[in-house]
Amino acid sequence: MLRLALLQVVVHVQDVARRGAGGSLPPWVAEWTARALHLRRRAASKGLEMAIFRDESGRRARAVRVASVLGAAVALAALGVFFVSIVPAPWSRKAAAPELAPAGKLPLGHPLESKARERVYRAEEARLHSLMAEARAAQKRRKPGDALEPVLAGFAVNWDPQSLQSLQAHADQLTHAMPEWIRLAKDGSFLVEEDARMSKASARLELTPTVSNFGESGFSRALARPLLSTDKARKDAAQRLARLCEERGFAGVNLDFEELDTTSWQQFAALVEATYGELHPRGFLLSVDVPAETKGVPVERLAAASDFLVVMGYDQHAATDNPGPIASPGYVASAAAAYLRRAPAEKIVVALGAYGYDWPLDEEGDTARPAQELSYGDALVLARENEVPIEWDAESKTSFFEYDDDEKHEKHLVRFLDAPAMAAQLEAIADLHVRGVALWRLGAEDPKVFDLFTHPPGPRRFDEAQARPRLDGMIAAQAPDDVTIAGEGELFSLKARPQSGRRAVTWDGQGHLERVEYQQYPSGWILERRGGPPHGKVLLTFDDGPDPQWTPRILDVLKAHGARAVFFLIGENAQARPDLVRREFAEGHVIGNHTFTHPDLSRVSPLRFEVELNVNERLLEWVTGRQPRLFRPPYHSDEALDEIPQAQVIARASALGYFTLGQDIDPEDFADRDAKEIAQRVLDKARSGSVVLLHDGGGDRSATLAALPLILDGLAARGLQLATPEEITGLSREELLPIAPRAPASALVASADGVIFGLLGGLARTLGPLFGFALALLGLRAVILAIAAPLQARRARREEPAPPAGLTVSVVVPAYNEEGVIARTVDSLLSQEPPVLEVVCVDDGSKDRTLEVLREKFAKNPRVRIFAKANGGKASALNLGVEKARGEVVVALDSDTVFAPETVARLTGPFSDPRVGAVAGNAKVGNRVNRLTRWQALEYVTAQNLERRAWDLVRAVPVVPGAVGAWRRKAVLEAGGFHEDTLAEDTDLTLRLIAAGHRVVYAERALAYTEAPETVRALLKQRFRWTYGVLQACWKHKGRLFRTGGGVLGWLILPAFAIYQFVVPFVAPAVDLLLVLALVRGQAVSTLGYYLLFFALDLLLSAVAILLEGEDLGLLVGLLIQRIAYRQLLWIALMRSLWNALAGFAVGWGKLARTGTVQVDPRLP
Repeated sequence: MLRLALLQVVVHVQDVARRGAGGSLPPWVAEWTARALHLRRRAASKGLEMAIFRDESGRRARAVRVASVLGAAVALAALGVFFVSIVPAPWSRKAAAPELAPAGKLPLGHPLESKARERVYRAEEARLHSLMAEARAAQKRRKPGDALEPVLAGFAVNWDPQSLQSLQAHADQLTHAMPEWIRLAKDGSFLVEEDARMSKASARLELTPTVSNFGESGFSRALARPLLSTDKARKDAAQRLARLCEERGFAGVNLDFEELDTTSWQQFAALVEATYGELHPRGFLLSVDVPAETKGVPVERLAAASDFLVVMGYDQHAATDNPGPIASPGYVASAAAAYLRRAPAEKIVVALGAYGYDWPLDEEGDTARPAQELSYGDALVLARENEVPIEWDAESKTSFFEYDDDEKHEKHLVRFLDAPAMAAQLEAIADLHVRGVALWRLGAEDPKVFDLFTHPPGPRRFDEAQARPRLDGMIAAQAPDDVTIAGEGELFSLKARPQSGRRAVTWDGQGHLERVEYQQYPSGWILERRGGPPHGKVLLTFDDGPDPQWTPRILDVLKAHGARAVFFLIGENAQARPDLVRREFAEGHVIGNHTFTHPDLSRVSPLRFEVELNVNERLLEWVTGRQPRLFRPPYHSDEALDEIPQAQVIARASALGYFTLGQDIDPEDFADRDAKEIAQRVLDKARSGSVVLLHDGGGDRSATLAALPLILDGLAARGLQLATPEEITGLSREELLPIAPRAPASALVASADGVIFGLLGGLARTLGPLFGFALALLGLRAVILAIAAPLQARRARREEPAPPAGLTVSVVVPAYNEEGVIARTVDSLLSQEPPVLEVVCVDDGSKDRTLEVLREKFAKNPRVRIFAKANGGKASALNLGVEKARGEVVVALDSDTVFAPETVARLTGPFSDPRVGAVAGNAKVGNRVNRLTRWQALEYVTAQNLERRAWDLVRAVPVVPGAVGAWRRKAVLEAGGFHEDTLAEDTDLTLRLIAAGHRVVYAERALAYTEAPETVRALLKQRFRWTYGVLQACWKHKGRLFRTGGGVLGWLILPAFAIYQFVVPFVAPAVDLLLVLALVRGQAVSTLGYYLLFFALDLLLSAVAILLEGEDLGLLVGLLIQRIAYRQLLWIALMRSLWNALAGFAVGWGKLARTGTVQVDPRLP
């Protein structure tokens, strides 16, 4: 302490002597000054002088650490409780028990058709037995052929998505796929409509597309005529089919020509023979569809020229017939038997129906018009929706039901084929040993039909023993594509989810199917509508608020009319303006949940769905103390309630305890700017019980505000009053907004929610202003630099001074562990023109061979002076160098820096002005070896050097870089040398010189090439040192800020540093964060516009900087990414600096590893 006191006395004597001597120092004072400076350096190296922000006691650091740990623990606990409250644990989610859909309440045994039709069935049954006996006899007379693999084929269609889904689900059980892909054009050409998804699903099957003469009005003989009429046409068609198989990789084709007469059948047989002749030698398959009746069909010719015939054993009663069984077992067996009399069993595949018909009936019970084809699922939906029982027809072994169409005032009879019916058909043909079965059609079938056959890898045969237990019991819900809405009102909730059904299948003593009873129908979504009696009243609702501009004015209008409404709030908006939420609640309005970020809930995951609602619920609880129970999905429409996505949204909301409030009047005020038009749309549709959808947020709502009085007055003129939410919903206010629970656990959750929402609310309220503030500051900087930099460049090139005659220059090179680069640096200094007086090298206690390299190469050079000292830091090394230097000007540079040949001359030119105390050179990145270093090169040009140009106009460049700078030695000694209490000794000394009244200028042509960090880690380390050092330097001079006599330092430099070194880097990431949030929310247009506008300005300014420096414009490639990345890096460095300053940690200088890759650019002047 005595030594420090002595030092202070000496410095004081120095000042007194200088004033008395007119600025010069007596020799004894100079000697004592030098010794005092040396003493000061030793004191600093021993830790006797405290660094800026340093707390040697460690008390501040401990306090900061404890506060940080406690703060982090509280924050994590609050976040944990918050997330637990909004994201239910998987084990806490309970599946809602679905309400069962009734199978109908009508008594069983409803009469079938007339008794006369029963006699027809009996006659057909007798004919069946006769045909089957003849078929068995014919088969016994034939010699058995080779055993062939059983066929289980499936017909598929492109127009029904369920067909593809069924093919994909059951491809492993099928052997053949027969999609309807090839149709005939009028000119006889083939129109192929291949579905790539079906092709992929059929990759392991025999894919044999169906070639059909089905046209616009059904099957057409005329369409087939061009192919059948001549031998040439038939041969040409056969060759084209063969080419199709080869080109598209089909396994073959299936020919399905229907509605043919006797002549056409013979011609068709010739086509089949020609096609078989083309396909069979090439290994392709050919199958032919034939009707159940053999009359006129050349069975023998077709069987001989094909791999198998597909007997269409369905449409016993077709769509245009009077109602009757679609395919009884007897009908199927008789059709198969008829073909077996004329063809071998291995050539017969029986196609079984898997569909139904809905016949409208006239007064006589006959068909009023052609029936509509139904899938199995469609039939069950009709029965469930009409609440009628499905009955059993014991004669045909099929199911049916009747229902009344109230809108058309007619009866309907529905018959359909299910898995039990197919089991009866298979049982009927079991003894015929046909080749296999085909299903018409995939997508329409009862999924249980696939349980009738042996599963792979066994042959696909009817497995009666396996089928019986699987047919009885649960019916899997069909892909639920139907939504049933029950009741009246605009309050929606889930009544039943898609559910499985149940049927009972019984068998008689001989194992034959006896009865099928549908006990429970499978169902899709069932939504329930309800609400209170409207009594001539209309409810107003508002979505997308609160909005700070429009919501208060809408509330004023409602208050003036004594009206109460429902406000469906977006969480983000409510978080920003909780005061408006409280006002809505206080004025008697009901608050509803409209999600937190307004996504389309039909397109988000279940977890995102729950989080959207739960976060908003917790927010509204925190603001009002109430739990909102009303919900409206974004983009909701009453007209789309029968669509599955809307039903699923309502169902999920119901599971979370919400009631969905719909609307029957949507005037689309969000898109219209005509207030009268909006009001008229509402008034035209308004009726008792209507719910009107308007918007108080989400954009310009001036039209809605103007339309609101018109709506209120117009409703009154029509005798309609305004309803309260309670009247429309039939729920009390306590049910719509129950008090949030206040149990201890709930209080904990509420406290956590309060902390999180408070922080998020603050962020929401400040993020936008921060965005604007950051852009404004950056824009101001850009404008200033755009004006100042070109002015400086023009002045500098016009007034570039020459070095003063006789000026002596010493170059000081501090070095620590620089053995790889020090020699090259010294060589570049010795080659300066004109030559420098001396090069003073100071080794700061290097642990490598730096000192040895210097002595080995330069010990005999009289212009190189080498000094060694114990490690004390860069500032101490510089001070020793300045002390030993003999020149009037001291040039300082880093030991990894290489000077251009004329750099020293250009650095010393400005010293012709005696008021100049220091000169900043032009530092450039010399190791542009990767993207990171090229980005730094761009930064040096477009940020650091551009700013130096602007500061040069006021002769107060605030930072003379350590890589290239010149100092008037006398001024440095007078300022006390390089202080060792900051990490930015160059910035600190520069500011002290400016404060002392010296000028600090910029020499743009004094080029130095320095080595930039080549890794992100090294860059972060460097930027932390720079940021922390500048923070220390500014803190040292804080007493001059906005003070009288503060000069350019207090009124320009320190404010500029505060804004652009600290405030802007702190808030700049908000610019990027806001853009990301806007992109995520799909609202990026306006934000992106400002973002791109500013970037365009930055790009223009950067181009100007590059042109002024004579650099390559190619540096601008990647500018946008560089700016975004740098903002984040600088923010990290700033946060670390603030943290260390607050805690008072000891911070070292941070040595960077050198690679020695610096290159001088000869193109630059």
